[in-house]
Formats: sequence, structure tokens, C-alpha cells
Amino acid sequence: MTVRMSASIGSGDASNKGGATIGNATDDEPIPARQLVALLARTWPHLRPQRMHIILWTTALMAVEVVFLLSALVAFDLFNNKILIGQKLESAQASLLFLDHRYVGDPALMSSSLLDDDDDEVESKPTGEEAAVFDAVTCDAATMLSPAQRRTVRDRLGILFAIVAFILIPVVGYYRTWLLQRVNQHLRVTMIERAEHLSLRYHSQAQTGDAIYRVYQDSAMITSVIEGALLEPVVALAQVLFSFFVIWLFSPLLGFIYLAGIVPALVLVAFFTPRLQRRSRVAAQQTAH
Repeated sequence: MTVRMSASIGSGDASNKGGATIGNATDDEPIPARQLVALLARTWPHLRPQRMHIILWTTALMAVEVVFLLSALVAFDLFNNKILIGQKLESAQASLLFLDHRYVGDPALMSSSLLDDDDDEVESKPTGEEAAVFDAVTCDAATMLSPAQRRTVRDRLGILFAIVAFILIPVVGYYRTWLLQRVNQHLRVTMIERAEHLSLRYHSQAQTGDAIYRVYQDSAMITSVIEGALLEPVVALAQVLFSFFVIWLFSPLLGFIYLAGIVPALVLVAFFTPRLQRRSRVAAQQTAH
């Protein structure tokens, strides 16, 4: 990863016109982890004015993850048992879909219908065709949805997923873009303010195109470093911990298997990241020339 956001803007040194180095890292080797941490620490003055927005964005992103997970768990039961089979909804499910009491099954009748087979040996039931028809109609009305009601549940479930997929997620994505643009703008303003205090000798030797490139391109590279090396790892770690917690609630063994499965992914990341960095630097140098 080439970081060209120039130390020349900050120090007045005009000699750094190539791909700028960080510490002892050169264009032929990846940036060491310690120097990357130092680089991220230098971005804190630009992140500090937006710290509340960063916290809000991270919280909103995790809230969307929780809503999506809960919606998926509820939708699994709604689709398989309510829409396909036609069973009536629980009270919480009806409230989530804004449905009235007609869609909610009577718990007493639903439980009694499941215990009918066990009660056959204990108490005698009325016999005859009329009693059988009456019991069947009563049981179906209390525990089963009509075809029209099943279609209504299907439509409401589709609306719920549409809200999560097409409203909440895009809003959080737009908030992320807005946040990074504010960080980028703060960085650009700081670069211009420092450039105004440089000597006339520097400005007489500097090229106009180089300054424009640093303001518009190098500043965007810094925000990409902030996003890729700081924000995304923090969000990914939070998602991993949340996923582990959910899986652990079902089975602690599966939760630890999930954590163990992350190790090969980290090994692959460590293997491919330096190679991708080298190819990225080569592509940047070819574009610059």
C-alpha cells in the first residue's frame, strides 16, 4: 500500500515526490504492523471531530445486523410453519407484522389439539358424523390460517424484509459514505492550510499538478486506509463476536468450532495481503507514469 500523502505538506520538504516511504518501508516491501499502527495514530486528529458519528455508525451497523438476524429467525418459522402449513401466529409474531387477533391462535385450543391423541385413552369423545365435523371445523378455525390470511402473512413478511434490505442497509451505507467524506474534507482543508504556510522556495519548485493530485487523490487514499485498516476490522471483530454469541446460545461446541474456523481465514489473509500490496504498488506506479 503506497501512502503518498506527503510528508512534504507537513514539513515543507519538497524532495519527496515519488511514492513516499513510511519509516523504513520501501516500495518493494509491505508496511510493518508497528508503522501501520503509527500511521493510524496520525489519522486521529482527522477522526476526532467525527468520533461521535463513528460511534453512531458502528452502533447503527450492529443494530442492522441484530435486526436482520432476528428477522431471519422469525421468518424461518413464519415461512415454514405459518405460510406453508397454515398454522396461526404467536402473539409476538402478529405484533411484529401488525396483524390483529384473528391471526393469533388460541394457546389452549392449540395445545389441546396436540394432546388429543393422549386423551383418547382417558376420556371418551362424542361419536357420530356431526360431532366429528364440528370438532374438525373448531380445531381448524382456532389453529389454522385461511388461504387469504396466509397470503397476508406472506405479503407482510416480504414488506419486513424489504424494509431491512432496501431502507435500513442503504441508509447505514449512505451514513458511512457521508462520514468518510467529512473525514476526507477535514484532511483536505488541513493540507491546504499547511501548504499556505510553506516557503516561496517550495512553491516556486512545486508543480501545480502535484499539489492537485495530493489534495484530490492522496487524501482519498488516506481515507481508504482509515476505512480498510481501522473501521472495517473493528466492525468485523464486532460481527464475529456477535455471531459467536448467537451460535454459543444454541451450542457452545458449535460456537468454539466457529471460532476455530476463523483461523484458516486469518492465515489466508496473512498470505495474500502482502502480494496484493505489491501488485497495488506496481499498478499505482504504472498509472503515475
